[in-house]
Amino acid sequence: MRKLFDNIKTTVSLNAEAMSAATVGANVIDTQGYADGMLLAVAGDITCTTGDTYTIKVMECDTSAGTFTASGIEVVFSGSTGALALENTTKSARIAELNLTRKRFLRVDLAMTATTTAWEGAGIILLGHSDAGATNND
Repeated sequence: MRKLFDNIKTTVSLNAEAMSAATVGANVIDTQGYADGMLLAVAGDITCTTGDTYTIKVMECDTSAGTFTASGIEVVFSGSTGALALENTTKSARIAELNLTRKRFLRVDLAMTATTTAWEGAGIILLGHSDAGATNND
C-alpha cells in the first residue's frame, strides 16, 4: 500500500534566506508527469511594520528558460508592527490540473511592499499524483 510519502515530490523554488527586495525563485520546477500540486510558503522571523506585505506567487511558463507569467495562484503575508509578527507562519494554495490548464514549468517568486524589513522564508511546491507511480521509495 502506498503512503503519503510515496505520492509526493517536494521541490524548493524560493530558497530559504533573507531577501530585502522582490526576488525571482532560484529553481524552476518541471511538473511533467504530475496531476496535482500545492504551494507551501513558510515565513520565518520577520519584524513587520503595519502595511508591509509579502506576496508569494506561482509563476508559469511553457519552457524552463522562457518568460514566466503570473498564474494567479499566490498567498499573502502581512502583519502588524512588532518583532516576530510573522514568526513561523505557513500558508498554502492548491495548484490544480497540472499540465492541463497550467503550463509545464513553475517557479515561486516573492513580491513585497516592505521597504525596511527583509522577507525570511521559503516557497516550496509539492507535486502529487504521479503518472509513473510511486515518487519516493524507502
